[in-house]
Amino acid sequence: QLSSGNFAIELRTFDDQSDTLWTEVIATELVKRDVDIILAGYSSTLTKPLAEIAHESGKLLLAPGAASTPVFSGKQMAFGTVPPTAKYLAQAVEGLAGVGAKSIATVWENASFTRGVCAAAPSLAETHQLQLTSAQEVINTPNITVLEPVVQKLAEEDPDVVVTCVYDCVPWMKAMRKVNWS
Repeated sequence: QLSSGNFAIELRTFDDQSDTLWTEVIATELVKRDVDIILAGYSSTLTKPLAEIAHESGKLLLAPGAASTPVFSGKQMAFGTVPPTAKYLAQAVEGLAGVGAKSIATVWENASFTRGVCAAAPSLAETHQLQLTSAQEVINTPNITVLEPVVQKLAEEDPDVVVTCVYDCVPWMKAMRKVNWS
């Protein structure tokens, strides 16, 4: 209840089926139904079509599970709850440089979020006077076989810091153990 009266909220849920094209269909239908607020699900990839359609129609978009900067960039009515991918590493790199790190390397999984997080490393390295020794993309859901040659290359480079932007760290740690490098 507000001072101007009582208001009701009607919530409608839709299964996006983890499909960007289906997400577009849902967003288009929501706009036709004249909803006031669109609440996005998880993932920047799935939220981006919602953000575009919400922006074009002047609707408020709440995107608690998206972090990719393009989801929000230039969209005054799009709001998230997690930091943009470009800012995930900022404090860590600053802190590592502050305790004496001189070089950094990055490895990221081929996905929007992970690519976005590691994409900030070159400018952060420059800002904090770290040498970027390498930047390597690996396939989605990499296994030990994929990661072992990457670890071997990094062992030869021997950077002070390696930032891995992957969803599952276990194969990465196993590959490091197999090469006997940490």
